[in-house]
Amino acid sequence: MRIMDRIEAALRAIKDRVVAAAGEMEEASTNAFGKENHLRLSNTAKELHKCADEMQNMLMRIRPR
Repeated sequence: MRIMDRIEAALRAIKDRVVAAAGEMEEASTNAFGKENHLRLSNTAKELHKCADEMQNMLMRIRPR
Protein backbone atom coordinates (compact mmCIF):
# COMPACT_ATOMS: atom_id res chain seq x y z
CA MET A 1 0.00 0.00 0.00
CA ARG A 2 1.36 3.40 -0.94
CA ILE A 3 2.03 5.91 1.81
CA MET A 4 -0.59 8.32 0.46
CA ASP A 5 -3.18 5.54 0.54
CA ARG A 6 -2.37 4.89 4.21
CA ILE A 7 -2.53 8.59 5.03
CA GLU A 8 -5.80 8.99 3.16
CA ALA A 9 -7.28 6.00 4.98
CA ALA A 10 -6.14 7.36 8.33
CA LEU A 11 -7.59 10.80 7.58
CA ARG A 12 -10.90 9.22 6.54
CA ALA A 13 -10.97 7.27 9.82
CA ILE A 14 -10.40 10.50 11.75
CA LYS A 15 -13.17 12.15 9.74
CA ASP A 16 -15.55 9.35 10.69
CA ARG A 17 -14.69 9.80 14.36
CA VAL A 18 -15.25 13.56 14.09
CA VAL A 19 -18.66 13.00 12.47
CA ALA A 20 -19.60 10.56 15.24
CA ALA A 21 -18.49 13.10 17.86
CA ALA A 22 -20.56 15.81 16.16
CA GLY A 23 -23.61 13.56 16.40
CA GLU A 24 -22.92 12.92 20.07
CA MET A 25 -22.53 16.66 20.62
CA GLU A 26 -25.82 17.35 18.83
CA GLU A 27 -27.68 14.90 21.07
CA ALA A 28 -26.04 15.94 24.35
CA SER A 29 -26.22 19.69 23.78
CA THR A 30 -30.00 19.75 24.28
CA ASN A 31 -29.42 19.75 28.04
CA ALA A 32 -25.78 20.60 28.67
CA PHE A 33 -26.50 21.31 32.34
CA GLY A 34 -27.61 17.76 33.00
CA LYS A 35 -24.94 15.63 34.68
CA GLU A 36 -25.03 12.83 32.08
CA ASN A 37 -25.04 15.17 29.09
CA HIS A 38 -22.27 17.27 30.60
CA LEU A 39 -20.15 14.13 30.88
CA ARG A 40 -21.01 13.16 27.29
CA LEU A 41 -19.98 16.62 26.06
CA SER A 42 -16.75 16.44 28.03
CA ASN A 43 -15.93 13.04 26.51
CA THR A 44 -16.80 14.39 23.06
CA ALA A 45 -14.42 17.31 23.56
CA LYS A 46 -11.66 14.89 24.56
CA GLU A 47 -12.30 12.76 21.46
CA LEU A 48 -12.21 15.81 19.16
CA HIS A 49 -8.97 16.96 20.76
CA LYS A 50 -7.48 13.50 20.26
CA CYS A 51 -8.55 13.55 16.59
CA ALA A 52 -6.95 16.96 16.10
CA ASP A 53 -3.71 15.77 17.69
CA GLU A 54 -3.58 12.68 15.47
CA MET A 55 -4.28 14.74 12.37
CA GLN A 56 -1.59 17.27 13.27
CA ASN A 57 0.94 14.48 13.84
CA MET A 58 0.13 13.03 10.42
CA LEU A 59 0.40 16.39 8.70
CA MET A 60 3.81 17.04 10.22
CA ARG A 61 5.12 13.96 8.36
CA ILE A 62 3.83 15.15 4.98
CA ARG A 63 5.76 17.56 2.80
CA PRO A 64 3.44 19.81 0.81
CA ARG A 65 4.32 20.12 -2.86
